[in-house]
Amino acid sequence: MEILGPAVWYVYIVTTLLALAGFLIISKLMEKFPGQDLVFVFKKVFGNVAGCILSFLVGIAFFIGSIVFLRLFTEAVKAYVYTFTPPSFIMVFFISAVLVVLYLGLETIARTAAIFILPILFGLLLTYILGFPSSCFQYLDSALAEM
Repeated sequence: MEILGPAVWYVYIVTTLLALAGFLIISKLMEKFPGQDLVFVFKKVFGNVAGCILSFLVGIAFFIGSIVFLRLFTEAVKAYVYTFTPPSFIMVFFISAVLVVLYLGLETIARTAAIFILPILFGLLLTYILGFPSSCFQYLDSALAEM
């Protein structure tokens, strides 16, 4: 059995490209039917039975993805911030925040993002600038040598 090691980072590139391709396909489908929801578009394009099955599979994929993200987010918060807090408590607060945002709508998300984008970008840029002196770019040699 061969150990992959540093080649694992290819997984992120492949999954990102696959996700972008899937999004592009769905986006092009949605452009053909303006003002319609995804279930209607799938039924119109693939027929009633296949459209319902595809809509169900997409819904299940989003549901499973949200469960996995919730658990990963909870573990990260528990590991780094609230080490003695039960995971269910963190999940309840996160789900509550998501429900409030869902109730208030997409415009609220956009306005909140517009308010916080500059401080977040400033903090990210500051992190990169302050971390640059301790960076070791030799670790990238093995990854970049294969290209």
